[in-house]
Amino acid sequence: MNLSESQLSVLHTLSWTSIDHELEPFSEHLPDDACEGHAKGHARRKRAHETLAKNLTEFRKEPFDGLVISTNYDVTSVVKALLKYIGGSRTVVVYSPYKETLTGCFDYMRASSEFVNVQITESWLREYQVLPGRTHPFMTMSGSGGYILTAIRIFSSFVPSNTRAK
Repeated sequence: MNLSESQLSVLHTLSWTSIDHELEPFSEHLPDDACEGHAKGHARRKRAHETLAKNLTEFRKEPFDGLVISTNYDVTSVVKALLKYIGGSRTVVVYSPYKETLTGCFDYMRASSEFVNVQITESWLREYQVLPGRTHPFMTMSGSGGYILTAIRIFSSFVPSNTRAK
């Protein structure tokens, strides 16, 4: 990616299937006579466990400032599972290479009172090759760049009025 270290430091990845489970302490013990390969594997698994624990702690600490989803799972179920972690007035972005996988979630968000400004946009970009005396699209470009579903999560503050319209 073309992001700086400071930009990457605020991005965290987490499998959404692990969010509701308590993480057990790392309990794998390395034997004294373990070879170098086993020691490296143990260190890698321990580092991955520590990263997961840190990400889960950060995940549960406070509401998200934003949510970006790119998944092979059912998008609507992922959004429903993560909805309680998204702060108010925060953007939700869902990417899919196929429009059909986003339409169910689009309908859910439009019907919900918790989202506004729900949109599906196509992210296709046409690049042009400019040569002396001629201009044309690149011949090796892809046919589609995918689709992006965006919405803003809101908290409903509906207060029924006691006054009647005259």
